[in-house]
Amino acid sequence: MQTLVDLNRLTRAKEPQGQLKLTIAKFYRINGSSTQHRGVKPDIAIPSVIDSEEVGESAQKNALPWDEIAATRYRGDRRLAALTPELTRRHQARVASNPDYQAFLHDLEFTRQQREKTTVSLLESQRRTERERVETWQRERENRYRVAKGLPPLKPGDEIPEGKDSVIPDAALEESTRIVGDLIALGGTGKPPSALVMGH
Repeated sequence: MQTLVDLNRLTRAKEPQGQLKLTIAKFYRINGSSTQHRGVKPDIAIPSVIDSEEVGESAQKNALPWDEIAATRYRGDRRLAALTPELTRRHQARVASNPDYQAFLHDLEFTRQQREKTTVSLLESQRRTERERVETWQRERENRYRVAKGLPPLKPGDEIPEGKDSVIPDAALEESTRIVGDLIALGGTGKPPSALVMGH
């Protein structure tokens, strides 16, 4: 649906000129609905650090509008729809008592507060204080999991690991896996999970 055009192919510049992302086609779901602006609404939503309204295609000035075409003939899987309430109940009960997931929600809230700040101090001392506050929060967050895993905690001044080097669990991914496990345990439809997602 989208392609990247290397701008160095179009110029004689020796320095990297970047890339241009072009939408060359439009995707329509089986029910005729396009995915522009709305995406695909999940039956069970897990929050994300990334706000699609800020970084998704819909945030672009010239994003294609949502529309729809005639639906193709298909038959929905009613057995999966019947399992959704129980899957949701299990998910909500599990995350309410899961400390990793609750810490994940707390981290999302902290990130949201940082993103919503609309002013930046011009005082160097205040900027340093703010940076130290964020780094202290990141270090304490990492150390909670390092101590739980028997690893030595980070000291002030130590580089704070990111990505795969961090010991903080991916609570959203782990919960997604548990939901799929629930679906399998409940019997699902006898189809592999990918077919369930595509067919719904």
